[in-house]
Formats: sequence, structure tokens, C-alpha cells
Amino acid sequence: MPAYNYQILSKLEYFHDLVWRIDATQKGTRVAVATMAFDPHERPIHDLIIALTAAARRGVQTHLVLDAYTFLVHDKRLWPGPLWSQTKLPVTLPEPFHTTWAVLQEFEAAGGRYGITNIPVKPFRNPYSGRSHIKGAVIGDYIYIGGCNLDSPGYIDIMLGRTHKESADWVYDWFVSMCATASTVLTYQGADKRKAFGDGSEIIIDSGIPRRSAIYRRALRLIDSAKETVYLTCQFFPGGETAQHLLAAHKRGVDVRIVYSHPATHGSKRLMHALHVRRERMRLPTDFFAEQQPARTPKLHAKILVTDSISLIGSHNYVPQGVNLGTAEIALQNNNPDLAQTVIRKIGSQL
Repeated sequence: MPAYNYQILSKLEYFHDLVWRIDATQKGTRVAVATMAFDPHERPIHDLIIALTAAARRGVQTHLVLDAYTFLVHDKRLWPGPLWSQTKLPVTLPEPFHTTWAVLQEFEAAGGRYGITNIPVKPFRNPYSGRSHIKGAVIGDYIYIGGCNLDSPGYIDIMLGRTHKESADWVYDWFVSMCATASTVLTYQGADKRKAFGDGSEIIIDSGIPRRSAIYRRALRLIDSAKETVYLTCQFFPGGETAQHLLAAHKRGVDVRIVYSHPATHGSKRLMHALHVRRERMRLPTDFFAEQQPARTPKLHAKILVTDSISLIGSHNYVPQGVNLGTAEIALQNNNPDLAQTVIRKIGSQL
């Protein structure tokens, strides 16, 4: 295994690896999985919840954290969910929400624990506001961090995984607290969290306070300090403040590469994204748009920032929109140049 000691996984590889590791757990082992979106109608996620439920029956300490977004909107069809008009889930739920609720109840009956975070306190709120966008997992002393939700297995995405007890301990405690409180506000008490480790890695968690993000600040500092290269992936073109920092780097002679999804991959939001890209094309260098992916390519959901030899990988899109809406996030920074280049190659192999 390379010196940086990380496993680098595509989204589907992440799902398969999770199931494999969960199936191998024994009574007393700890498991905590966190996601924003959760869709057990997809076969790989169905297999995962079956594995989690079976582990709970074996006496594994099993926790699942999902955001209220799962019940706020049907992401594929943009139907409003039951938590958009109500602050509690009703007894009777329409599909696809009924099946999602049913598998959670079965998981709980088996001895597992789940938490639905950040349920709106008032109806008819912006379903994208105040969300927990945190994605990751801990199985024993093995930890995963990246951009993969428990849905849409065809998306292009990435997770980092490795055995590392110190970081697994730290993240596990936060995930268990999120599960118990069902609230990032109560868990993080309005304070972004950072934990540095002796191998040159650091994990950052945004608490979800609107217009504040330790991860976004770190991303902009990394762009500002880049001397040779900046490589950024995003599901939409990173305009606004992020683009201005990228432009400043470009003017310093830094090689800036921006890889982003074609607007057509955004479904009903494709026109909005197309107009956004068109506006940015009028004020930014042509080279910034050279790596827009073809419309036939699956949505690029990975959140990767590599500057020179430093990589920042997690759930944050490195744009201010989610910051302004008060989104909780997680990211891992690592200073190993081999990891940075391997991550770039891993994404390239999926495009």
C-alpha cells in the first residue's frame, strides 16, 4: 500500500466496501454511518441497510445518521416531502418515503440507532437551508471521509478510507452525538471543529452556522497560497468568490484546472446552471471551462481541491452557497503529494 496509507474508492466501491466491512463485524464492534441523502430504493443502499440491520441483531453498536433532507424532497422528481409542510413525520407516508421510513423502523427494531438531523422547526422552509451535508463512516478503527451520499450510485464521487484509531475515535464520537441529538446545532454548539494528526492530516467539521465555514476558509487559503497548480472538482462551476480566488491564482501563473458537471446533468435545475456558466464565461478565462464534462457523463459529485501537494477532500463544494444556507460539512486535509496525485488519477479514471 502507498506511503499515505489511504484506500481511494469510487462511490460504488465505497458502498461495496462498507457492506463487506459491516458483514465482518462482531458483537461490540462500533459502526457509525453519516449521510445527507438516504435512498434504500437503490440496490447498493438496500444492501447496506440490510447489512446494518443484520449487524445490529448481532449486537454491533450500530448508528445511522441521515439528514431531514431525505424527507423534505424527493430528489430525483423534486416532489415535496412530508417534512416540508410538517415538522413531524405523519403516521401515513406516501411512497417513496414510506419504504424509507419502514427500513429505518426495521433497523431500530433490530437494535440499531438512527437520527434524522435538522428537522425544520417551521413548515414551508427552504429545504436546502440548515442541512447536514456530512458524509462518512466509522467501522471499528476504520474511517471513511468524502463526498458520497447513500443514494445515486452512478454519480462520479470519491471516498478516502483507512485504519486510523485516533481519527476514527474523534469522528465516531461526533457521529454518535449527531445520532443522539438529531441536530448539528446541539452537537457542535455553533463551533467549527478541527483535529490535526501526527501524519500531516487534519479533519475539519463545519458546525453549520450560516455565512461561516472553516472548510471554505481553508480552501480559499490553499488556493491563495498555491504556487504551481490548483485542481478543483465540483458538481457545478464554482463562480462568485471562489472564481475570483482562482482568477487571482491564474494571474500569478498558477495552472488552474476546474472539472465540473455539464448543466444538463442537473435535471430541472439545468437551465439555472446553464445561465450561471454562461455568465461566468463572460468574465473568466476560457481555460477555466475547458474541463466541463460532456452531457452524457454522469454527474460529477466529488469535492476535491488539490493545490501543489496538498489535498482537501470531503463534503464541501468550495462555493459560498451552502455556507450562506448554514450547511454542516466535513473534510480531510492531507499534505502527502502522492495521495494528491492518486486522487486526481482516480477521478480521471471515472470520467
